[in-house]
Amino acid sequence: MGKILPRIIKSTASQTFISELVGVRVGYDQSDYPWAKKMLGKFPLPQWQRDSVWTDKQKISLIESAYYGFDLGAIVINTYDHDKKGNLIPFSDCLIDGQQRIGAMLDYIDSKFKVNGYYFNELSRQEQGSFMMRDIGLHKISCFDEAKLKMLYNHLNFSGTNHKESERA
Repeated sequence: MGKILPRIIKSTASQTFISELVGVRVGYDQSDYPWAKKMLGKFPLPQWQRDSVWTDKQKISLIESAYYGFDLGAIVINTYDHDKKGNLIPFSDCLIDGQQRIGAMLDYIDSKFKVNGYYFNELSRQEQGSFMMRDIGLHKISCFDEAKLKMLYNHLNFSGTNHKESERA
């Protein structure tokens, strides 16, 4: 008997605009995600997500990459579903991969650091719009099994900026 391959977690790949990732989620707020550690913009973060660790230098590099038109990688989010009472089930809408990038974008839009000598709020509307309309990859998965989500998180996040052992899901 041969080896059995891991089961695929259903996902859909697409492109989206930065503005779609950093915009406001209409109709839901923190109270709809009681299982979440915190919210990052409109995305709930599971308890096992690490905290923000990027330095300003790393954040600036990402924003410069967006302006240069470089590939920003892909953000991985979960879809949503409701229970019989109409409540969102745990891990609906959660951000699996991309917390550091979305956090950097939100901080930039909130003018918390300068890029090329300017805060975001000092840019013209056209320059702000140019940033907000940059493409970024988006993978939507549909999985509500916490063990599988942790496995996916660990597969995606134990490269790049090193995690601490205590940050494993």
